[in-house]
Amino acid sequence: MSVIDKKLEAPSEDCENRQIIVPDDFDYGVPGKLEAHTYAVVATELCERYCFYGVTLILPPYLLIYHNLSRSQVVTRTKAFSFLAYFTTIVGSLVADQWIGKFRAILYFGLWYFVGSVLTTVSAIEFGSKSFREIMLYVSIYVFVAFGTGGIKGNVSSFVGEQVHTDYQNTKTIGVYTDPTKTIEKVYQYFYWAINVGALMGITVCPLISVRLGYQYGFMSTSIIIFLALFIYIIFKRKYNIINPQGSPLKKVVSCVRYALKNKNSMPNREHWLDVSKMCTTAEWDDNFVDGLKSSIKACRVFAFFPFYWLLYNNLTDNIVLQALRMKVPSWLAAGQMNLIVQITIVAMIPIYQKVCSAYLSKRKVNYGPIKRIVTGFILITLGYIYTVFIQKKIYSTGPHYDFTLNTATKESQNDISVWWQVPAYILIGSSEVFASVTGLEYAFSQSPKELKSLMAATYQLTNCAGSLLGLTLSSFSEDPKVLYLYLFEVIIMTVATIAFWFLFRKYD
Repeated sequence: MSVIDKKLEAPSEDCENRQIIVPDDFDYGVPGKLEAHTYAVVATELCERYCFYGVTLILPPYLLIYHNLSRSQVVTRTKAFSFLAYFTTIVGSLVADQWIGKFRAILYFGLWYFVGSVLTTVSAIEFGSKSFREIMLYVSIYVFVAFGTGGIKGNVSSFVGEQVHTDYQNTKTIGVYTDPTKTIEKVYQYFYWAINVGALMGITVCPLISVRLGYQYGFMSTSIIIFLALFIYIIFKRKYNIINPQGSPLKKVVSCVRYALKNKNSMPNREHWLDVSKMCTTAEWDDNFVDGLKSSIKACRVFAFFPFYWLLYNNLTDNIVLQALRMKVPSWLAAGQMNLIVQITIVAMIPIYQKVCSAYLSKRKVNYGPIKRIVTGFILITLGYIYTVFIQKKIYSTGPHYDFTLNTATKESQNDISVWWQVPAYILIGSSEVFASVTGLEYAFSQSPKELKSLMAATYQLTNCAGSLLGLTLSSFSEDPKVLYLYLFEVIIMTVATIAFWFLFRKYD
């Protein structure tokens, strides 16, 4: 028997920290089958994403038209919501790891989310003063919905990974085994597929309900779906691999790093600066934890470039929606529903990539590792926004309002250009997710030890938070005609980031 070079953390207690043994006759690996309770976690996330994307896509037109805010005010408020939703992932992670575990954290934050969805619905009903209902709206989305989704997102991606078996198992073909690394890749492909099916449903249904029946009914649909998510999640409780919290991993990380820095000169021939921490015989950590922390820090270097990706991507829920409102939109289509193209692209591409591309590359032993996949995603989103610059320029060169600086232009003015011009941009941006974002989730799980999986998942989600914060600082440029230069600036940033990322990390594959 040989030992695989990279240690994989097994999700169950009895196989913690053990190395995965590769069979002697191993030729190539295939993904293993996923069990019903794993699909239940995936389905729970599908429902949660319906709610999040539903609320996110309703907000821009709701704030712009019903609450009479300016375009820059709308972008500021929606990006603030996105910022909080992803910033609070670290809160959810710490609560789970320190006190209640991932299962209960997802459940309790889900209930908090449900309360927020109900309050959001109530805020859209005509009663009392409009200013009071506006305050209720902000409290519900910033305090309840944002914290609810953050608490779930901080734990659900690592929790679904912990439901996967990480042993090599025989198949009917000699030399072909179920490969734990490919099983993990498979579960995250399915997980991300479910995220986008949920988003697809939310983007389709919520704006349509809001336009046809009223905003309160659009928000009400999210309350119903998040309740369904909690029901699906709870009924499989006895099947889940539930790992109890074992103290604060963040405290252990800080202590380990502090010890290494304090004693950095006591081990001159070390391979890594953290190896000094292995010398401490009375510490609360062991050598496996130190090795896992080293891998996690390596992953964090990779994650440092994702805020630039999310800076561009998050325009989909505000600036790109507002761009569509400046174009001719069919009467049967809400501007926010153009995001459907992104979700359709992802939902279609993930099974194709998993069943065809990944299988083809595996059989031919082509190393299309995570860094190459992330770079592919970065390139695709850059191309998507190069096209968006072209579209924005075309809008401004078309009458009757051109760049909307004429006195005749209002918030709802449109130029004579079809919204279908946006389609290629949505396809390119959606394709980028399959390579960049899916791989980021997978990388966060595979590069971290069991104790740090929630923390690393939350760290990855924080990159989206950082992207929203960057977008928040640029929100004043969302007004016409400055938004054209905003897109151009973001394209330049992403191009530089992609080149730097490749040269820094290409050896990681």
